[in-house]
Amino acid sequence: MRTDGMDKPWDLLGNTLKMATFALILAALAVSRNHLIIGASVGVLGLLIVLVLFSHYGEKVPMLIFFLFMALTILFNRSFSHMALPKPPFYVTEMTMALLTVMLWYKGQLVIPRAMRPWLLWIGAVMMIGLIFNGPRFGWLAVIRDSAELYYIWFVPLSYSLYRLALPLLSRRTVEWGLATALWLVPLVYLATASIQLPSAAESVSAMLILTLFIWEWHDVPPAMIWPALILNMVSLIRWGARGPWVGFGFAVMVLLALAPKVKGQFLTRLQREAMVSVGVCLWLLGVLWLVDQPLLAHILHDLKSLTTFHGHYSQIANNRWRLIIWEEAAKQILSNPYAIRVGQPWIPEKLVSLGYGGWNATQGFAQNTVALSNSYLQMMQWYGIWAIIPVAMMVYHSLKHLFQVRPLGPNQVLISTFLAIWAVVTGVEVVLEGPYMSAIVWSLVGLAWYFPQWHSVHKKEGAA
Repeated sequence: MRTDGMDKPWDLLGNTLKMATFALILAALAVSRNHLIIGASVGVLGLLIVLVLFSHYGEKVPMLIFFLFMALTILFNRSFSHMALPKPPFYVTEMTMALLTVMLWYKGQLVIPRAMRPWLLWIGAVMMIGLIFNGPRFGWLAVIRDSAELYYIWFVPLSYSLYRLALPLLSRRTVEWGLATALWLVPLVYLATASIQLPSAAESVSAMLILTLFIWEWHDVPPAMIWPALILNMVSLIRWGARGPWVGFGFAVMVLLALAPKVKGQFLTRLQREAMVSVGVCLWLLGVLWLVDQPLLAHILHDLKSLTTFHGHYSQIANNRWRLIIWEEAAKQILSNPYAIRVGQPWIPEKLVSLGYGGWNATQGFAQNTVALSNSYLQMMQWYGIWAIIPVAMMVYHSLKHLFQVRPLGPNQVLISTFLAIWAVVTGVEVVLEGPYMSAIVWSLVGLAWYFPQWHSVHKKEGAA
């Protein structure tokens, strides 16, 4: 019951408690010199602010948190995603996933498609079996951390639920201006923060932006504002010399050429015209490098040569040999017992040690001397056996099935397909699915592909966003 401007007693009590909590946290920040207390106080204060906003704005808050998290992950990858609370480390990715899950569940907006549920349950069962059998042997924290490929898959239903809420509210104009901003902002940040960026992540995203520039049907953004960004993203793509994204970009172009004739309208004609421009720009950039920075050009050519070189001392040119030795050793173990679940089990290829490629140390929260295979497909087989590969493959298969459910094909389906093609290659030559800074991007793309038919249905009258 309300009286002349007075709140309900419970509302008044709740507001009083909030103010008192804020005051106590601010007081702790003001008087404390302990970094742990300061960090905890800031964290609790931030959480309280989020909860207050959530109580007022509902589902808009998790939507905003999700897109902000994805933006920071793309812009700063590992330097952002590896921020953590110490002892044991709780990374910002896991904390964000948990917060978004609770918010969506509380609002009844956590939606898991029926076709997705059995595969998620299967993956969860594999993870639990690994924890039960290997936790006591290798340490619970190590086993949990080594299950990253499995629990990061939760980004698929989580992103699906958030896209389902957010995308129907976004107009094509809003999405287009967001993409145009990304075309400039992302490579500028990458080039300015090259010392803290990971090549495979930065270059893969730059490759995605180059494809976006060509495939997206631009209506609202003037061409003069977007096409100069092509040079910037090309520079970003070749800046570090990570070869996986280059090969992934080439594979994506092949997928684009295969799908383009099936797209309605003048899509193929427009694409051919723009491709000629891009080839000219690329040749011009190589000419500029030859004139002003011959060492960089030599480095690029050296990396291209290393794609077909499999011997030598440990350097960029020997990375292929290093990978092949690890993959060979892992394949032998997989074939020796393909049904094993080795979550958290320390492993190092002895052949590399005998050749002088050793020197790995323990990583906080992970098992001693566990070597990443630089191939997430093989790593899942080596750590989880065939039991995890089947449900993960089915999750991806169903996402592609949903993506191509809409006929005739449109540019947006081609765009998502080329994105997935890039990461399909990079995942086979880099540490991707076990790292939060790249797995969040990959699994969110899978969630977007799963949601695409509904998105298309919502916007089919005004033009898909």
